[in-house]
Amino acid sequence: MSKVDWITWKTNPNEVIKYEKVKEKLAPHFQELNDINILIQEELNLEMKSGGLSLEALNIEGTSPAHEQVEEIEDSIEKINKKIQETVEEQKEIEKRQLVDAINTKIEEEEKIKNTTTILNNKLLQDSTVMEKRETEDIINNIEERIKLLKEKLEIANSI
Repeated sequence: MSKVDWITWKTNPNEVIKYEKVKEKLAPHFQELNDINILIQEELNLEMKSGGLSLEALNIEGTSPAHEQVEEIEDSIEKINKKIQETVEEQKEIEKRQLVDAINTKIEEEEKIKNTTTILNNKLLQDSTVMEKRETEDIINNIEERIKLLKEKLEIANSI
């Protein structure tokens, strides 16, 4: 399982891994591999046209190793790219789940604080001053605003 202990309810959903960003970082390396493969193909083509190398020149049991290696390189590049994409998507799901769970836990904590504060506020209504009531109402309003923001963040995280 991948490491996601850095993710908390405070984590911005934009920080969750995205294949596009990984692909962008790896693009120069894949381009290098493709360039090498193109050079090999060009050299083989040149040898086939002017150097006497052809599919029949070196043929073992009906196949030409030189030409097969070019295809193997292309296949390998494709497999690496697909594996990276699969791995990134798996990691993204792990990170998303961790973020959603962390936000849900924080919402639950905030709801408990709100409920406790509401109970306290109701007790203060019975035998307290207007100032204490206003203070607890402000606390409740702040908590409700935090819960609202957390729920909005949760929607964004779920949509990743």
